[in-house]
Amino acid sequence: MKYTLASAQIRLLLSYNIVKDHVSLDFGPVLQVNGKLKIDSRFEDNIVSELH
Repeated sequence: MKYTLASAQIRLLLSYNIVKDHVSLDFGPVLQVNGKLKIDSRFEDNIVSELH
């Protein structure tokens, strides 16, 4: 099933290496924006939904 999921992510992180090449500490803001999931119209009838 082919589908499209649009997303964007912006990270402004500072990093500090505690143990070189093994452990680091990252901190700062992250902005993530996701679009709606779009399914190819040929597959709209193939969606499995949860029954209540």
